[in-house]
Amino acid sequence: MYRALVGGGLALLVLGLFLGIMLPESIPGSGTAIPCGTPWNPSYAAADDEAIVDRLTNGVQGASDYRAECRDAFGSRSSVAIMITILGGIGLAAAAVVRHQSAAGDQSKSEIGNELP
Repeated sequence: MYRALVGGGLALLVLGLFLGIMLPESIPGSGTAIPCGTPWNPSYAAADDEAIVDRLTNGVQGASDYRAECRDAFGSRSSVAIMITILGGIGLAAAAVVRHQSAAGDQSKSEIGNELP
């Protein structure tokens, strides 16, 4: 039980961190992809720069809101990554409780055995 909780907890924790930190998102711009950062560390500088260029070339009415497109590109991935990471943390905490209870149970069994004549 302890090993399953540790393994599952670590796997969920790593998956959540991977989804939230390691997978950058980008959106199509006018000619090139615009990097948006990651869900937990968004970077809108390139989107803002592209929006300025878009406004200068197309006018205000034809300009795209690249910042909003970046936020939309993240979608629910940020929420999913947070929930998976929290579940991994809960699994590791449960493993620590199981380990502590197991150690306490072993100690009480040895004390009971010492009391017998």
